[in-house]
Parts: sequence; C-alpha cells; structure tokens
Amino acid sequence: MGHTSDSEPAKRKRDVDDAGGQGRAQHAPTSLQQGVPGYIHYLPRSNASHLSLVQGDADTFADIIGLIGEYENVLDRHESLAASLGAKLTGPRLLRGIEKFFDGPIKTTPLQPFSNPISWLDVVSFARSNPKDFTLVQKADGTRCCQFVLKGSQVEIMEDDWRLVWSGALDRFPLDHPLEEDETAELATLDILEQRTSILYKKADEVAARALAVHIERPISAPAMIYMQICCSSFSQPQLHRRHLGQLQLQEFL
Repeated sequence: MGHTSDSEPAKRKRDVDDAGGQGRAQHAPTSLQQGVPGYIHYLPRSNASHLSLVQGDADTFADIIGLIGEYENVLDRHESLAASLGAKLTGPRLLRGIEKFFDGPIKTTPLQPFSNPISWLDVVSFARSNPKDFTLVQKADGTRCCQFVLKGSQVEIMEDDWRLVWSGALDRFPLDHPLEEDETAELATLDILEQRTSILYKKADEVAARALAVHIERPISAPAMIYMQICCSSFSQPQLHRRHLGQLQLQEFL
C-alpha cells in the first residue's frame, strides 16, 4: 500500500494571490492627495467655461508687436520717448520760437527727405562748430548768401538769416544740450513704461513657470510604468537598437 511519508513536506494550499493578483497589486498607482505637489484636478468644475488657447501666430499679438516695433524705432533714432508720446517739452517749444526769427527758407541741393530735413538748429550748430565755413558769397545776380555743405547736401540761406546767426544773438539759448526739465520728463516717462511693461512680462513668466513646475512634478502613471517595465525586460544588452525603439515608443505613450 502506498502511503505518504512523514518526511515529505506538506503541500501548501494554492493561494489566490499566486494567480497573479499579487503581481498586479504591485503596480497599483499611488493616489495623489490634494495639497501634494503635482496634484491635478482632471474632473472639470460644473458650469466651467473653456479657456482660450494662447495662439502662436503673429495675428494674435499684432497690435502689441506693432506697438513694440514703434517704440524700438524711436529708440533706434535716439529720439525722446516723452516727445513721441506727446509731452509738451520745453526744448521743442523753444526751437519753434527760434525758427520764427528767420525770414527765408533753407534751400538744399539735393532736396532733403521730408522725414529728416535740415533745421535751423542744424544751421546754428554748424555755424558754431565751423565758423570759417560759415561765410557770405556773392551770387551771379549780385545778391549775397551763405552756402555750405551739411549732411551731404549743399545748403543755402539768405544774407539776413546769416547775419542773425553770425551776430551771436541766439547764443543765449541753450541749444547744444537738453534742458533739465526735459530730462526729468524723459525719466518719468521711462519709469511709467517700465512699470506697465513689467506687469505684462512678469505675469507671462509666472504662468510659464507654473506650467513648467507642473510638468516636472507630474508623476509617471501606472500604465506607463508597466509599459516601461515590459520594454526593459524584453531586450538584452547587445540589442541596443531595440532599446532605442522601446524608448521612442515610451515617449509616444507618455
């Protein structure tokens, strides 16, 4: 008769976990709690309105980009932002008053562009820095005028206007340097522009930084972890091309 030996180890009952339940439990995702970094509400709020996606095309920001371009053009020309914004500066008003002292026009050959014509301030500055070239000459008709080269053009002014400049009557006006009150207005304008533009780019930086933080802290989901383990166990060390393929597939899965 056959019988079971006492030395034979007792057979252990098959547990339910041996069927693979325990293995599946090891890959159970860890639930994130509210307040933990990386926690995201995926269930939308009731009656929540949809956000408008920030577009990357130029049409969306055409107005602000165009405005920034206009500011850059002013800075490239080394012009006053305060004056360009319509501030009533003392220097331009003083220059307009001085221009009324002159009788004749400023003739140039060739003609100067309308955007950057030679002004009486340019003539006075030339006379101060080049007194030997600022002289009278007699024309063929017997009249006299002052002719000189400025900004690549031949400039001609009337004798009466030459006498006004040559007399030194305009030397009392501070034309060679900006006025203190104009510099104060320019600094105040720059402060206002800095404050308003900082609100825009700081808010954009905050949104971008929070989005980056969520992306970095986002945990790998349980299906992605299982897929990664399958890919890692399905290739051997020499098969580097299969490893590269598995990494590419994992990136697509994530």
